Amino acid sequence: MASRVLTKDGFVAIYGPFKVDGKYTTESNQAFDSEIFAAKVPEWGLKDVRDLEKTANKHGIALKRIIDMPVNNFIVVFGRA
Repeated sequence: MASRVLTKDGFVAIYGPFKVDGKYTTESNQAFDSEIFAAKVPEWGLKDVRDLEKTANKHGIALKRIIDMPVNNFIVVFGRA
């Protein structure tokens, strides 16, 4: 768990497509998520940044930055609260 190993200035960066505030950021991300859902593996579906943030906050980790990346992806950066 990140909260056990992060130093004061450390961070966790997660790259990929995400939903934000329960919404898809692009139609292509929605289509991609639908393909994953059709495979019947819901754990693999697109995660919402806000859900990740809520979970991180419970462990003393805070959302520090969301960086737009090419091809409808993001880097989501978390660090100590």
